[in-house]
Amino acid sequence: MHEGHRKRMMTKAATDVTGLNDHELLEIVLFRTIPRKNTNPLAHELLASFGSLAGVFHASYEQLLAVEGIGETTAAYIQTFGEIIRRLPVQQDEPPKLFSVQTFLNYLSTQFVGETVEYVDLYCLDSKHHIKFKKRVTSELGAHVSLSTEEVSRTVVAQNAYGLVIVHNHPTAPAVPSTDDNTFTEKIAMLCALSGILFCDHIIVGQDRETYSYYLSGKLDEIRGELSELMVRRRMS
Repeated sequence: MHEGHRKRMMTKAATDVTGLNDHELLEIVLFRTIPRKNTNPLAHELLASFGSLAGVFHASYEQLLAVEGIGETTAAYIQTFGEIIRRLPVQQDEPPKLFSVQTFLNYLSTQFVGETVEYVDLYCLDSKHHIKFKKRVTSELGAHVSLSTEEVSRTVVAQNAYGLVIVHNHPTAPAVPSTDDNTFTEKIAMLCALSGILFCDHIIVGQDRETYSYYLSGKLDEIRGELSELMVRRRMS
């Protein structure tokens, strides 16, 4: 009996999800953690207890456990959905379609708000500076991210990138480049020079939402100049 109802609900979700009532949406969410029970009464009970879908997904773990029929697994599952919902407003903005340093800085200043771990984002550009691909790298431990030039190389080759922009955040520090940041930037500049790829910028976003651009600061041109001199010396030696 329940299997037939669940199949009808999933069919409705696939064909007319916007037509589902709040309790039906919640019912479907509960399918995953309550496999052999009619979740309709429990969905109604949750809505009655917390007043709305928003109330359900903003309820604490302890508040959820207080609802009859909600066990530890289901409470944790609903909490996970709630956390996803809370993070969406920060992450939903799409990057500018066309890369320019200033518009990108404005966009990035809001993208790491509240983050407590470090990320490195790779943006691949086409020949017209349209952003065609983004890849995010983070540490499993949530500490300092280690990104190899080999991984960057694989990404730009796989995407047939014309240009590259690298962004990373300092979750607990200002947007001031460290010695490691400078060394990493130099390695990427060398990789791009040898691969014929335009290295457009390396941008750091600090804990205070301030940003640092290697391009705007002139540091990227300085690195390129040093690399150019090094390559000339190598050809002459």
